[in-house]
Amino acid sequence: MIDKTLRKATAQRCGDVIAIHMVGGGDCLWLNMYLDETIGQMTCDSDIGSYAYHWGRHIDDRQSWLDFCCEWLSCEEWLLRKCCGEKHAEMEFDCDATLENLRLLLMEGKEDDEDAQWYVEYTLEAAAGYDKRREFAAALNVAADIQRVDLPEEWWNCIVERYTPWQLRFAEICREVIVPAIREMERSEKENEQT
Repeated sequence: MIDKTLRKATAQRCGDVIAIHMVGGGDCLWLNMYLDETIGQMTCDSDIGSYAYHWGRHIDDRQSWLDFCCEWLSCEEWLLRKCCGEKHAEMEFDCDATLENLRLLLMEGKEDDEDAQWYVEYTLEAAAGYDKRREFAAALNVAADIQRVDLPEEWWNCIVERYTPWQLRFAEICREVIVPAIREMERSEKENEQT
């Protein structure tokens, strides 16, 4: 069981850079993140991976830099798409979902051809035991050649990959720990300005 109470973060402004340091439990022992307002970049190194993204200089007059960062770090879909998906980070291959997509594609038009269905099923079974995308693709292609099953070029679109548990944990930590630390830093800065 993950003990989220062990996660502690501090955010500190160092000129145009906000430095965030977090310590936690076994799910994420440490994380260091830097948000650079001048160049519009986030870099993060941790024991659950390294993440980075460059937006470019923040020029939206309707939203502060801190509000933008907090919004971005709070949105799991946006954060993971930019830091992992668009960076072509290695993701977790979902063999079962891929097989189901392939089954739908390869069985189309073969509803009345039992022999063709058997060859498709045999081909899919040959690839079913692989948990890595490359191994799966190799096994599928070899089996399709042997069984003379034509794989359309678009079969690659059937591959399903998901974010890894570490990537999902990174997004969770950003939302639940990093954003509150930034907001606490902001609150503390406002209090210091008033005194």
